[in-house]
Amino acid sequence: MLAKSGDPKFSVERVVVKGKLGRPDYDVTLEARNPNSRVAIVYMDGGGASLYFKQKEIANGKYPSLYQGSGKSKEVALVLHGSNMKLPKEIEKSLESSHSSTYNKGHRVSLSLNMDIPAQMRIGTLNSRSRKFHVTCDITVDTLAKGTKVLKQECQTERK
Repeated sequence: MLAKSGDPKFSVERVVVKGKLGRPDYDVTLEARNPNSRVAIVYMDGGGASLYFKQKEIANGKYPSLYQGSGKSKEVALVLHGSNMKLPKEIEKSLESSHSSTYNKGHRVSLSLNMDIPAQMRIGTLNSRSRKFHVTCDITVDTLAKGTKVLKQECQTERK
């Protein structure tokens, strides 16, 4: 029964950049949804997340350990710390733009979020063996300044 459980589904709700100079932090808020009606998911320590811009890693951090009940959705907050590289010009421009009701197409930013998350499936007290979920999210935001809107996002979960 545990072997036939569905993989968790993820969606990106928000992306906010803090500390614009030097190495900014990227606060990414996800919604994790457990599609299983009778199986809980236990996300274990050791999960990692990396944020990419044009296939270059710009930030990384940890995926938190947490328990997700069957059929439940949960908001997950990631804090990804900027790498030592200089910020790409497109990201600097996006950080400088202020959010207004007029959409400024020139500041759109496309990012990719990759996560490797160790987990176990659980029915009652019965746990599956550990497995790893690899999640890739392609994200487009209107700006990285205050008031960011996620314009497009698509996440895929693969069981490893």
